[in-house]
Amino acid sequence: VEPVTDTAGISIALGDADTDGVLNESDTGIPLTVSVTNPADGAAGSITSDLYLRIDGTEGLGMGTLSGVSYTTQTISGDADIPDGTYYVVTGVDMGDTLDLVFTPATMTAGDVTVAAWVRNVETGAAEIVSTGTQTLTVEKSNDGVSVDATPVSGREAADSTNASLIEIDLSSLALNDNDGSE
Repeated sequence: VEPVTDTAGISIALGDADTDGVLNESDTGIPLTVSVTNPADGAAGSITSDLYLRIDGTEGLGMGTLSGVSYTTQTISGDADIPDGTYYVVTGVDMGDTLDLVFTPATMTAGDVTVAAWVRNVETGAAEIVSTGTQTLTVEKSNDGVSVDATPVSGREAADSTNASLIEIDLSSLALNDNDGSE
């Protein structure tokens, strides 16, 4: 029986660091959990390259930084198995590893973030292949709220519920929290 390399499973998911399990504009980063497994090849399977991660997104969500360890982007071109583009190159990944990373976009706005991964893997005595995995995560809109800076006021208890009995509050410093222009 001749060995044949099986495709590795690359799982990409929203990481546990997101406490509410929902990605929205109020989050400051996108926690990712990336794992590479190959139960079919078992102990005879191994990764023979770096892990290449490409992060693309709508509304500028593809530009940012990746941490866990400090990663910088690299331009990859001319590789027949990996599309030309800009990648985070993660070294030292072994079969069965789980990576916990955080992608921090330049601006967190509502839209989609697509994370795609490529790795070369081989079963002992077989030919090397390239395995891929892709996941799209949606960043939901969120209400960022308002800021109110009101000075204390006082007045007599109202004798009735007419407008004349109301106590006026100065809300001239009411401000919309809208760092990303979505509100």
